[in-house]
Amino acid sequence: MTDTRSFITTRPRCAPCPRCGRLQLTGHAEGLPYRVDPVPVTPRAELAARLSGRSSFAFIAEGLAVRTAGRIDGDARRPRPPVLVAHHCDTPPAPEGVDAAHAPVIARLVERARRREADDLPAPLGEPESTALFTLAEAFGGTVIGFDPYTVDPAPF
Repeated sequence: MTDTRSFITTRPRCAPCPRCGRLQLTGHAEGLPYRVDPVPVTPRAELAARLSGRSSFAFIAEGLAVRTAGRIDGDARRPRPPVLVAHHCDTPPAPEGVDAAHAPVIARLVERARRREADDLPAPLGEPESTALFTLAEAFGGTVIGFDPYTVDPAPF
């Protein structure tokens, strides 16, 4: 029996790049983890990215699918889906490589991903919970380091 867990595909999630701080979409496409720039690219920009060793992904049915040679070849027979390329900190998307026709589709994708992130965040601590946490930490000789998951700051490095 084949283990199909390795072919998992997840919906994209928003996250800042830990290195450069730019927004990226993360998840799994057909078992492969991805980090892509949330910018749809033109065929020419996709080719340039692939020639530089970056993968490309098509946005299909609320998820991303790896762009293989066969899938790219299929663009000649059917409309080309929105295509995103792997994130690379030193290579931000060039304005001339942006596929403006698919930009609204990707903007909606990012908005839905951000809403999912907000739904997954824990409820903020109220005043009684916060006071109890600090009191217990002091009693046990510990320190509480504050982390606010509702604000996203770029990485300090």
